[in-house]
Amino acid sequence: MKDPVPALAAFYGPLAQPPADPFGAYVWEVLGMKTTPARRDSALSALRRVPAMTPDSMRKLGRGKLEGIVRLCGPFVDERLSALETGIDVFRRRRIDPGSISKDRVVIALRIGMATLD
Repeated sequence: MKDPVPALAAFYGPLAQPPADPFGAYVWEVLGMKTTPARRDSALSALRRVPAMTPDSMRKLGRGKLEGIVRLCGPFVDERLSALETGIDVFRRRRIDPGSISKDRVVIALRIGMATLD
């Protein structure tokens, strides 16, 4: 039997990769939980247009505006907002250097924390 991976990759194209910085990867995962990639990408694009892709800029963004952007992802708005606010506080309090933590560790930590959505 032939390996189906090359055929699937050719059909679907490359998968979207999370942002390179740890906070961006965290936001990418929060917005991507229980939704489609298109909805996640739509919300990320809206955050980039504002711009609000750092903990400080996202904190300055009004809750109503942030909620409107998060609603682009679909259901679980309150859970996503709670996860974003917690992440903002952690990243602001610890002033994490982007080079000091890998995206994989952020993704693993997020999945452990967001397990209640399952």
